Amino acid sequence: MKDSNALILRNFGFVSMAAVLLLLAAGSIGDRAAAAEIVVSWTEVQQEVRPRPGFNRVSKSIRLSLRGGNVISDSFVATNGPKSSYRTNAGRLGNSIDFSSESKATWSVKDSKSLVRTQDRAQHASVITVTTQSDTSCSATISYALKPGFQEYRLVRVSGHVVYLRSLSAENVSCRTSP
Repeated sequence: MKDSNALILRNFGFVSMAAVLLLLAAGSIGDRAAAAEIVVSWTEVQQEVRPRPGFNRVSKSIRLSLRGGNVISDSFVATNGPKSSYRTNAGRLGNSIDFSSESKATWSVKDSKSLVRTQDRAQHASVITVTTQSDTSCSATISYALKPGFQEYRLVRVSGHVVYLRSLSAENVSCRTSP
């Protein structure tokens, strides 16, 4: 089954995002299937309590590339004023991707139209849910939750400084797909 799905996808020369998610949900993507990408972008609104109280807006974007054999590449960009940070990690769908000693993320299949990225950090977790609307469009939601016993979100800024936040939220969330 895996080889026939890869052959079908390769013969058409493209993969629709809905088809990729359906095959991922069924566990049917072979090692030679074509790549598909999802890009989620948003503005993260941070209410800092220390060291400098105030509000901050950080532009963020995640690019997920899906390839055969459930191989994924997770690329992240954060821009705060003139400073940016970038990282790319690879792994397999359903397995943790370690970003640092304090942060790891897992992409998993929710259903035939949705993928979920859960990022586990020291004091909180963030969840991005991507849902395909058609073969070429998607929508995304982003949520943040403190872990039990914590009252502040701890983040490392693009500058490398540690800050503590009262609240985190996402606005202007956009999503796009490409075969």
